[in-house]
Amino acid sequence: MGALANILFPWLVRYLLDAIITVKDISLLLSFAMAILILNATSSFVNYGRIYTIESLSKKIISTLRERIFQHCQRLSLSYYEARRTGEIMARITSDVKLIENMLDNELKDVPFRFLSLIGASVFMIYIDWSLSIITFFFLPVLFIILRLIKLNIAKFTEAIQDKQAELTSALEENISGIRVVKAYTMEENEIERFKSISQGELSASLREIKFNRIVNFFGGFMGSLCMVFILVAGGMKVIEGKMTMGTLTAFLLYVGMINVNAGKFFQGAIAFKKGIIASERIFKVLDEDPETKNEKNSITLPTVKGIVEFRNVRFEYKKGLPVLKNISFTTEPGSTTAIVGHSGAGKSTVIKLLFRFYDIDNGAIEIDGCDIRKLNLKFLRSHMAIVLQEDILFSTTIGENIAYGDKYASLQKIKDAAILANAHEFIMELPQQYDTKVGSRGYNLSAGQRQRIALARAVHRDPGILVLDEPFSSLDGAQEALIQEALKKFYKGKTVFIIAHRLSTIINAAKIIVINDGEVVGNGRHDELLRNNDFYNKLYKTQIAENVYSRE
Repeated sequence: MGALANILFPWLVRYLLDAIITVKDISLLLSFAMAILILNATSSFVNYGRIYTIESLSKKIISTLRERIFQHCQRLSLSYYEARRTGEIMARITSDVKLIENMLDNELKDVPFRFLSLIGASVFMIYIDWSLSIITFFFLPVLFIILRLIKLNIAKFTEAIQDKQAELTSALEENISGIRVVKAYTMEENEIERFKSISQGELSASLREIKFNRIVNFFGGFMGSLCMVFILVAGGMKVIEGKMTMGTLTAFLLYVGMINVNAGKFFQGAIAFKKGIIASERIFKVLDEDPETKNEKNSITLPTVKGIVEFRNVRFEYKKGLPVLKNISFTTEPGSTTAIVGHSGAGKSTVIKLLFRFYDIDNGAIEIDGCDIRKLNLKFLRSHMAIVLQEDILFSTTIGENIAYGDKYASLQKIKDAAILANAHEFIMELPQQYDTKVGSRGYNLSAGQRQRIALARAVHRDPGILVLDEPFSSLDGAQEALIQEALKKFYKGKTVFIIAHRLSTIINAAKIIVINDGEVVGNGRHDELLRNNDFYNKLYKTQIAENVYSRE
């Protein structure tokens, strides 16, 4: 309807000039003026409906797409994130989606309108004068060649710009996350220069694209003007010779202008469309990414989790040919505490990642209560475990919500009980809003020790069957650690606890200590047994004692 109203306007102008002004009939003039008013009102009304409908639909599409990407990212394996920069992933959800939004909002909504306007204008032009129409259509192949050039070149410009924008996002995210380190090492000027360098790279890529677009638009506009001049000359000759009326020539020129305008918009649309397609391909690369760890078809759950964990001849490598764990084997008893020790890089944290199925093993088996964890439902498996990391993340919400993370219906009393066990309740009560205090981004409003105690309270609140403590007391002093250890003794009862610690005082009383060196188990037993019978552990212990004496001196 909008296109039809658009096409009829030059036709009415033709009659206005020829039939009305020539015969000087005021009533006919008013009738045609009213017809044009109705036509424009109709056009405005249907255009409102068309644009509102398409833009509303495009916003819903973009919202759904953004949510779908985020949802898929939550299910991707840890390896996906460890192999990519944070900014690169963020760019998929922000700048790439924005390109698709531009394509839908600014271009696709007008495609049917422009197409019908072009077809309608061409039909009316041929009806008015087929010989003048041939001149117009003669220029179309040139326009198609320009369109082809756009398609061939815009891809490389868009890829370059999007890559640079991902670099910018990464640099920004890294800088804000590490601002304390930046300031501590007085690297502000270096960071400014680094960001400026990446920004200039993005600017250069954008300017190259702008230059190309302007050249294309110049030639497209020049071809359109040249076509108009030829029509004006050829049509003017026909008017002079009396073979065509001025109204007919005016209508024809309006149709030529309509074709030029819509063809030009098609070129702009082609650029936006190509960018949208490139962005779509980048997004669907993420959506097509399969999680390395996922539920098997007939995944199962267990009635209860006793906490018998067995690693049997487990081999694992992050990169092919470079094994991190080599035939690791050990078994834990339910309700016992097992410590894993060794030098940095020995493979201690990898053991825990495999237990949580952040990665799947290459060989061997990991079993819980006699069931291979690959057969267990992932959500079930992880819902019966909790972990406290050396540098745990707090979310930018309240302390209470951080402790109750994963439990929407947690009572304040249960949250407080967990905080008391983690020796966090006292400092929380001193805060302005106590458990309703917002911790800020990553919990930076709190000290490292406070963050670690809240992370510990979060794990306690979950009340898991299997608890993993990965350097849980590294930010705490000896007195704080002793208080928490004493409070946790009751909590440990009936739970299988894994502790990874460099501070051997943390794990002396563990029921079993697994000693790992270079991806292999080189010792397995209690502290006193290992001191007597295991040279590696003995050296590890003596080295740490020496370090502690040195640090006190």
